[in-house]
Order: sequence, then C-alpha cells, then structure tokens
Amino acid sequence: MHHLKTILVVLVMTVLLCFVRPAFGQAVFGNITGTVTDPSGAAVANAELVITDLERGISYSVKTNSVGNYTQTHLLAGRYQVKINAGGFSEFSATADVQVDATTRVDAQMALGRAASTVTVTTETPLLKVDRADVSNTLTASEVERLPILNRNVTTLLLALPGSQLNGFQHASSENPQGGLQVNVNGQYFYSNGFELDGTENHSNILGIAVVNPNPDSLQEFKVTSSNYDAEFGNVSGALLQGTTKSGTNQLHGSLFEYLRNDIFNAADPFTQLKPPLRWNQFGGSLGAPIVKDKLFGFFDYQGTRRRTGGALITTVPTAAERGGDLSALLGDYICANGTTSASPCANPFNVTTTENAVVPARAGMVFDPTSGNFDPVTGVFDGTGRKAISSGGRVNVLPVPNPSMVTLLGFLPMPNFGGPDDVANNFAAAFSEKFDTDQYDGRIDYNFSEQHHFFGRYSIANFTKDSPGAYGEVAGGPTAFHFAGRSLARNQSLALVYTYSLNPTLITD
Repeated sequence: MHHLKTILVVLVMTVLLCFVRPAFGQAVFGNITGTVTDPSGAAVANAELVITDLERGISYSVKTNSVGNYTQTHLLAGRYQVKINAGGFSEFSATADVQVDATTRVDAQMALGRAASTVTVTTETPLLKVDRADVSNTLTASEVERLPILNRNVTTLLLALPGSQLNGFQHASSENPQGGLQVNVNGQYFYSNGFELDGTENHSNILGIAVVNPNPDSLQEFKVTSSNYDAEFGNVSGALLQGTTKSGTNQLHGSLFEYLRNDIFNAADPFTQLKPPLRWNQFGGSLGAPIVKDKLFGFFDYQGTRRRTGGALITTVPTAAERGGDLSALLGDYICANGTTSASPCANPFNVTTTENAVVPARAGMVFDPTSGNFDPVTGVFDGTGRKAISSGGRVNVLPVPNPSMVTLLGFLPMPNFGGPDDVANNFAAAFSEKFDTDQYDGRIDYNFSEQHHFFGRYSIANFTKDSPGAYGEVAGGPTAFHFAGRSLARNQSLALVYTYSLNPTLITD
C-alpha cells in the first residue's frame, strides 16, 4: 500500500509538471560535500553519514565512496548537522550552514575509539573558490534585513556592484510601478541582466527588468553574479540576480515592519511657497510555521505601500481676456524691415495685412489666419505665405467671434491664480497629491513526502495602483510634478513549482 501511494504521488506530480512552463537552471538548492579520512589521512570507504536539516527535521543518508568522498545535493538553505559513523572509529558530528547555489564542504578526520568529536563549519566566504569560477556575492536573510534598502527595493543593491552604472533613461513609472532600475553592468546593456526567483525565470523580456521585486522579508538568500556564470545561465552577459524565498520550519517565526514619512518634517517649496502633503507608509510582515511537523511547512509574507506624495509647479493658463478671444496681450516688439526688432514702432517697418484688409506693422506674437494666404494648386493647400493677421474692430490679435467649441474646451482649464493681473505666462500655481498603493503577497508550501521526494510551490502577486493628477484637474490633465499624469493599474505575478526525486545522493531529477 505504501509503494502504491508513492507511485500515485509521482504520477500526479509528473502530470502537474507537464502543464507548467519548464524552468531550466533551477538554482534553488545547496550541497554538502567532503572527504572522510582516518588519523593517518587514508580514505575511509563506506562510512555512513546522516545529514539532518535542523530547522525542518528532515534527514538524508549517504555513504562515502571508495576514496572517502561523499556528496549530498538538493538541500534547502539552512543549518544542517552532519553525523559520520564508521567501524572502529568514534562518531564525528559537525554543524554547517548551506547556501543556495553553493557547496559547503565538511571534511572529517575520524578518531580511533569511542570519543566523539564535534566540529562547527563556518559559512564565511573563502578567499578562493575551488568548485566554480563565478564572481559572485551571496547575502543571507539577516544581511538583507540589516542593509539600508531605499523603498525596500532589493534590485537597487545592484548599484553597489563594481562595474555597475545606472542607465541614462529609466522606464516610465506607469509601466514600471515597482521601480525596477535599469543598470548596465560591465559595459553590458541592462537587457543583458538576468533575474531568477526560486530558480524560475523572473526576467521581463519586454522591459529588461525583474517581473517581481521580492519583498526583502521573503528572501532566504539573494545572490548577485557578475561574470563567469555557470553554463545553465548562458543567456546572461551582464549581472545575474537570484532570489530564494524562505520556507517554513518546525518553529513558528515571523516579522512585522512599518516605515513612515510625513510632511510635518518638510519645509515649504521656496518658489511656490506651498507645502505639498506627504504621507508615505510602507508596512507588512511574514509568518512561517509547520503545518505537519517534519513534513509540511508554510510561509507567507505581505508588503503594502500607501504613499501620498505632494507636488507643486507653476504653469500657464489662458486669462479671462484670452478666453474671450482677445490675444492682444501676446503682442511683443515691432519687427523692422531690416530684420531687427524694436520696442517702439520702426522707422522702416515690415508691414502685414490683417483679415480686415488693413496694413499694419508686424509685431512678435501676432496670430495669423491659417485659412488665408497663397493657395498652392499642386498640393491643394495654403502654402503658408501671404497669410493675414487676425483682427477685429481695428485691433490686431482679437478674434471676431470666439469659436464655441474652443470656449467650451477652455472652460475645463482653471483661471489664473498666480502672479500679476496682466501676466499671460506662468500665471497658475498648482499643488496636488499623487496616490500610489501597492499590495504584494508571497505564499510558499514545502512538502517532504520522504527522504527521496520533495515538493515546493510558491506564488507571488503584486498589485499596483497609481493616480497622478495633472495641474488642470482630472478632466483637462495638464503638466504634473510626477512625470506622469493619469491612472495606471498593473499586476505582476510569478509561479514556481518544483518536484524533486532523489534516485541516489548524486542522481537527482526535478
């Protein structure tokens, strides 16, 4: 009956994986390897090892080969105990930390007799890596937690990498609301960077940035590789960013956080003398727990942002006279026949004809009738020469009858509220607040069927809502202090499903 259950589980997982987009190069596990020798340095063959995950209570059994070497692959990141027993030798015990996409070496020199020996293996990065040639750095969960990360965006850590440079342009906030940075590394354009989350593709082929910026509280490890990547990452030529999410353990653990910024501590804008509102709250937490001890574990985290960012600017709106068709305030210097300009009428002016067929001196700021002038029979349009200056009642730059549609459209624009009564430019000061809300969730389940069978699934979703008003209101829009005016809704998602079957300690299928 037990064998039948195992076969059914394998068949179900195989069918599920058939409907999942394959993710190659799933660097989500770590390894422990080493050599077992006797006091003289000779290899100890067939020594029995039990490698136990101290956080989840899972044990793996392995034996040394004929030259005393052993390897246990596909271990979740965490703290492990390695116990070694061989006939005629005392028991050897060691504790070691395993990192994702890395190999922890635990060598043992067995002692004769029954005296047990205990060793603690540190996780300090060695000066020289002997198992791979990549140039990389791995941050543990505690290191990520202690680092000052602006806006809790872990991709900004890439700027601390030697050879990195912020790209000259950044994607619009409407299509990149999570604020992923475009960073060129080692002379390679940012599209050459790679992003992985739990071994699955996390790279947007359209934008060239991460699909999901992981919540720092969700990360077990964060690894950045800048060169000499493993062959499985052959599509990357810039930097490779690999995130691994936390899993639950046999212990209940969690976190809570809240960050706040407020305009109470800000000074007024020195130009507009306005003090735009600012409310920036970033909050969330995480929870990991056993569902079935030593078997089934769950981890969940949430991160939310409620940001109200105030802004102010000075811009231009039509005056009451301009709305009525009187554009005479736009008239500037007189234009002389020799091409020079003068604040007073020229002795030899350059003259133009008005729509009332009067001849007047040309002035800067004149408005001409686009339907007048010389007609080109070849193109069938007016060629722009010989146009007449608009006038009404002998006054230049005054429309005879304002177009009703124009008057309706101008009614959506606010009246001037800044500067002098005769100012026709920079006569409107606007203060507004941008609304930006995010809700990001991660959920992960780890299930250990047995020593040979392991499954985990992780789903991430991030929703973004951005409302950025224009200076002229919701209908008219207009310029903004936030480089984007309008409403943007975005949703980013990521799914990882991994089933691992260990045929033996060195032969794994997943």
